[in-house]
Amino acid sequence: MRKFIQMVIYLSYFRNQFNKLKIMKKAILFFILLVFSAFVFSQSARINEYSCTAPSSSCSINICENQNIDLTAYLDGANIASVVWMEQIMSTFSGPVFSSSEVGGGAITITAPYNPLPGSGYYYRYWLIIYVQGGGIKQAYLDVHLVDPPDALLSITNGSSEICAGEAVTFGASGGSNYEFEINGSIVQSGTNNNYSSNSLNNGDIVTVIVEENGCSATSSPITMTVHSLPDASSVSPSSTCLGDNMDFTYEGLTGTGPWTVSFWDPTHTIQYGTDYNVSSSNGSLSDVPIPYGTPGVHFKIQDTFCPNF
Repeated sequence: MRKFIQMVIYLSYFRNQFNKLKIMKKAILFFILLVFSAFVFSQSARINEYSCTAPSSSCSINICENQNIDLTAYLDGANIASVVWMEQIMSTFSGPVFSSSEVGGGAITITAPYNPLPGSGYYYRYWLIIYVQGGGIKQAYLDVHLVDPPDALLSITNGSSEICAGEAVTFGASGGSNYEFEINGSIVQSGTNNNYSSNSLNNGDIVTVIVEENGCSATSSPITMTVHSLPDASSVSPSSTCLGDNMDFTYEGLTGTGPWTVSFWDPTHTIQYGTDYNVSSSNGSLSDVPIPYGTPGVHFKIQDTFCPNF
């Protein structure tokens, strides 16, 4: 009887141990499944920074027409075995998909777009399929809309493209919301102000404006400036004269483009002495200039074909 009881006790013990092993096995299996699920669900595909697993307005960007964009495949939480890129042309007129084609040849980074849009009202949808190392497939979507570049216009609103040195010119631009004025490729003004003025332009300066709107930019046609130097004289000398007589002058080294018109003025440039004298030589003399005795200073004005010196 004692042996029978001991056998029952042993059998009960082994059954309890077996049940514990079964419970432990289930717990280990559940833990493995939990870890695997967390690993799998933590994996996500991205196109650049966009990780939509289905088409969404949050994964939609604009790029400028006639420009390209680099699209790169990313897989967070795992390694990429291979990728497939699909370029779909979407239509808001004739159904969701106008055409679809595989592009990129399996490259991680592609430069899009590949195929031209058939017209307005169409846009691109890029569908990325990633095959995961160890098994599994992930996908991401990105919509790309083409935006027309702005119409960059530049004109002179005050002044001319042919000026004298020191003359102010105002340029006006239109077509966007931001304007970057450049002279010879260097930025001189940037911001929302669509007017730019300068009185320090040089001969041959090339003025352009880059107009920005909706993330796109365009450059205007250039305006090339013709700037004439102000005429000058190397010397102007009065001759000796008697009190009350008019004065004689000799001048040398007139610069600029002749013929010239020269005249004599007071320092404020409000009173002219005598008249205008037309000369064709850069060196010469002027007679009988009626300058009153005791005049504190006389300014010699030179006007060449284009510019006066004051």
